[in-house]
Amino acid sequence: MVNIAKLEKRISIISSYDYIAQTNLEKLKNFIITSDSVDLTRITLFSLTEQFLMDNQTISKLFIAAAKAGIFELEWNLVCPICGGLENHNSISEINKNTHFCILCEKDAEVDLNSDVEITFTLRSDLFTESIDQYQDKNTYLNFHFSKSLSRPLGLEEFISSVIKEYFTISQSETKRITFKKLKVDTMYHLISLDKSKSLRINVRNEAPAKNPIIIDMELNQTGFFPSTVNVPPCDLTLSLKNMCTSKTGFIIKEVDAGNAIKAAKVYSEEKITFKPFLTGKKLLNNQSFRNLYKSEDIPANLHIKASDVTILFTDLKGSTELYEKTGDLKAYSLVQEHFDLLTAVVDLYEGALIKTIGDAVMAAFSNSKDAVSAAHDMVQQIEKMNKETSKEGHEIAIKVGIHSGNALAVNANNQLDYFGQTVNIAARVQGLAAGGEIWITESIFNNDDSRNILTNKNYTMVKQMAELKGVMHPTPVYQCVL
Repeated sequence: MVNIAKLEKRISIISSYDYIAQTNLEKLKNFIITSDSVDLTRITLFSLTEQFLMDNQTISKLFIAAAKAGIFELEWNLVCPICGGLENHNSISEINKNTHFCILCEKDAEVDLNSDVEITFTLRSDLFTESIDQYQDKNTYLNFHFSKSLSRPLGLEEFISSVIKEYFTISQSETKRITFKKLKVDTMYHLISLDKSKSLRINVRNEAPAKNPIIIDMELNQTGFFPSTVNVPPCDLTLSLKNMCTSKTGFIIKEVDAGNAIKAAKVYSEEKITFKPFLTGKKLLNNQSFRNLYKSEDIPANLHIKASDVTILFTDLKGSTELYEKTGDLKAYSLVQEHFDLLTAVVDLYEGALIKTIGDAVMAAFSNSKDAVSAAHDMVQQIEKMNKETSKEGHEIAIKVGIHSGNALAVNANNQLDYFGQTVNIAARVQGLAAGGEIWITESIFNNDDSRNILTNKNYTMVKQMAELKGVMHPTPVYQCVL
């Protein structure tokens, strides 16, 4: 099923990465060789942690490296928060928008890297000795286009099953006739291609039924159905549909009558879906391995996607100007670079990503405030350890840390992935309040029990103050954290 020679050649590429253990590469190879094709499509990483005996961070680094080496396709799936349906894409540029429309439940959803973008991995097609047939039957086709992390209530499961009436495929350049018998005014009809993310709505006009059957020539191409809508009276309707896409395409017919429409409103409001933890778009962008391996050419120039609940950490060096004057450029530069190396390692250890350096300052992003606070404490400790060595020569440095969490925009700034918005501005301003060796946090960090408990357990004294921050209209509650 898998071309082992090709697989081993690509695994050898990853073996040069010093942060990937050889034993983990063996686990990856065995997993690929022993799994069937279905299990090697749309892989949700966090479901494999027990099988691989790895934590989320380690398995993420492994699969990101494997994707870059050509073993997996890294996929950016837009997930409908109502039905769990997937809109599959192969790059972040394809999801670079504010909202997406679920063609199955006909609802708009916000594109949020924190909750609505699921990162999955599918074995590259050239590594399979036999192709995966997502079209083999209705259940396979539907399962292929719903998140594997999804847990759907029975009522919603039954409703979706009841309104999907038919499944069929059309090969490339083939034409097929699809017949709808006795179209009714009070019923909604949709012809949907889940794999092409296209939908055709058939509107039945409230008028006298047609005396004869109606036939309409149609086609589906990469941009959608043409014509884009169908308006007919009650009738027997035949669509002569030609597949102008570049590959075989699957289709389902969805019918929702008046009774089901009422039921749909009730089901969608009461039967809420849940998800097992998965690798979100935000977690991927906040992964240092991803940032190291996927450079600017992989990021669209006009990137602007919401990332809710991102935690931004800023550091800066205390008295760096005096350091250069006292020690000379060469020694000061060496100390500053050593401090950068320490901070970068700490950020990576706590599942964050170094976004950029600005002079002697560092901006890092984390997917939760707990990791950011843990990293901040470790940074202060690492710099103190460094000072124990350098103080013998009369050289000392100290860092100042500020942390804030909130919504931000993921953007492309100077050909690198960056975050933009008031959350970033506030984090930078809060850092400016700190003295050497201090951590300052906002109320969004303090109000998080896990984050606050870390500081309490590390014996920090937290003093609340009201700060006038540049660019912020009202006084901002902040907390000075000192050991």
